[in-house]
Amino acid sequence: MKKLLTKLITGVMFLTVITAPAANLNVSAAGNKISGYIRPSFTTTNSSLYSNFNVIASENGKSAMTDVNGYFEISDVASSQSGYTIRISKSGYLTRTITAAAGQGNIVLGSPNSPVGMLAGDITQDRTINTNAYSHTCHISRTR
Repeated sequence: MKKLLTKLITGVMFLTVITAPAANLNVSAAGNKISGYIRPSFTTTNSSLYSNFNVIASENGKSAMTDVNGYFEISDVASSQSGYTIRISKSGYLTRTITAAAGQGNIVLGSPNSPVGMLAGDITQDRTINTNAYSHTCHISRTR
């Protein structure tokens, strides 16, 4: 009798596991990912300049900062029928806006060998590189 009861309980547990809904197994249901690599547009061996670029997915306000390799990752981004507007910024650099097409799946911007380039020189943070920013840069270099 004890063996029969054990087999019956085991069978019920097995059927429960087999027929249970597969909740939380579909990773894409949780959201998409926006990731990539960003670096200054000039050549440098100073990898610390690759970090601290702020990347924002404008549609939902989620953001990430680049690491010392220039890599960033924004997880759980909801699908968008109209696409994504991704804004990249860092003090001293021009803000860059990238529009990514709508679709299902992950979005990758740049790669380790071909990162998204950011133009340095917006010292005054007025979103331009002009004579005012240039003269401010010259003034800083003369005082050091």
